[in-house]
Amino acid sequence: MLARPSFRLLALLATVWLGFPSTRAGDSELTREDIAKITAVCRSLLGVEDWRPKQIFARKLPRYVRSKKALAESSQVECSFHCGGTLLLRGGGDIWYGYSNQPIDTMHRIDTVAFHIHGKRIFAVGPGIDYYPYPYAQAKKR
Repeated sequence: MLARPSFRLLALLATVWLGFPSTRAGDSELTREDIAKITAVCRSLLGVEDWRPKQIFARKLPRYVRSKKALAESSQVECSFHCGGTLLLRGGGDIWYGYSNQPIDTMHRIDTVAFHIHGKRIFAVGPGIDYYPYPYAQAKKR
């Protein structure tokens, strides 16, 4: 008799646990609604100062960020003709943002944003989309 109530409790706990999205696989595929929300955040990055993306990502995309390390690394930029940083997302997604490489005393504002899922470009806008050091850029041109 004691096993039966504990089995029911176990079944109830399993049902509740499976009902919470945060307890499912952290790298699950992005849904259509997820993609729409991420794309809206990408649009909102245009024109903001170069130091703000990490704060925006942390505030607006916390459930999509692949890890705390990925969020921390999103503020690290690489520069050549165009400067930019990348945020890795769950579900094989990433956001690349960039701005023109100008003198240090100049205010840098984001002018380019690209959003990819498994290397496929979902959203891209700005003059730097052909200049950024992105591994899928080469594969796309083939």
